[in-house]
Amino acid sequence: MSAERADLGFFAVDPLRGETIAFTEPYVLIEGYYLVRDTQAIRRNEDVDQLKNRVVVGKGSAYDLFLTREMRHAQIVRAPTSPTVVQTFLEQDLEVAAGVKQQLEVDAARRRACACSTSASW
Repeated sequence: MSAERADLGFFAVDPLRGETIAFTEPYVLIEGYYLVRDTQAIRRNEDVDQLKNRVVVGKGSAYDLFLTREMRHAQIVRAPTSPTVVQTFLEQDLEVAAGVKQQLEVDAARRRACACSTSASW
């Protein structure tokens, strides 16, 4: 049982979080996306969860929780924070970055060090 106390909070809906938090209907929907290099053969969700792939995600983010629950084959690499996902993706030469589409696009454009594109959402 959780010892934290709050009357109101804004959290991504997640089954584990739902064990100690009562959720209302969503007030906003945010899509998770993958960022891959244009040279990768990854174009669909099914292409991501492969043994050969390493997927970087922000540690503790809603996407970390989702991918930890859903990925069966790909290795999950956790960046310290969501804003450092693209940096980690580039520095470690990983196959896939995962997170909020807008943040992935902005961070990739800012770094201009890769020819990347966002791929299918989950």
